[in-house]
This record gives sequence, C-alpha cells and structure tokens, in this order.
Amino acid sequence: KKIFSGEFLSCEMHLLKPSHEIYARVIDSIVKEVGGITASEILFVDDSKVNIKAAAAAGLSTLHYAQGDDLEKRLKEAITFYNSQCNDSMVEKEGLC
Repeated sequence: KKIFSGEFLSCEMHLLKPSHEIYARVIDSIVKEVGGITASEILFVDDSKVNIKAAAAAGLSTLHYAQGDDLEKRLKEAITFYNSQCNDSMVEKEGLC
C-alpha cells in the first residue's frame, strides 16, 4: 500500500542528515513541485531524534518513530491532527486541507 507520492533518500542525495542543506533541498524541491505550501506543511519522518530536531529547526513538521511503532497509524494520527487545525478560511483562501 503506497502512502507517499515521493521520497528523498540522503544516500541518493549525497548529503548527510542532520546537515541543514539536505532539509533545504527537500523543502525547495517539494515547494517547486507542489507549489503554494510552506515547509511546515511538509512532514519529515525519521527514527533519529537528532534528525527530527534539525528538520524542525528547518521549519518542517516532524514525526519521530521508533522501530516497532505502527507507522501507518502514526501517520493517520498526524493527518487527523493537521486536518483538525484547518478552518474554512484556510480552505477558501489557500485551498489547503
């Protein structure tokens, strides 16, 4: 079952987390592809607290998970939380949510 429309692998990008450059490139790439979104609307998922902290500092929303966590459940919870933060003006003005 596919959950994501794309992925960014640090090994393929030839960059190491938690360097700021990797998060900046991911943000730039997604904003160019999707348009009309901000870094805080992009969810970064990782099992390293150091990487989560760096991604948050770059402005990304984050989800820390540990081996054995039900990632699909955690993602659904994150989406439900995001959707609960939406309001009608956001939907009308920005087409969000």
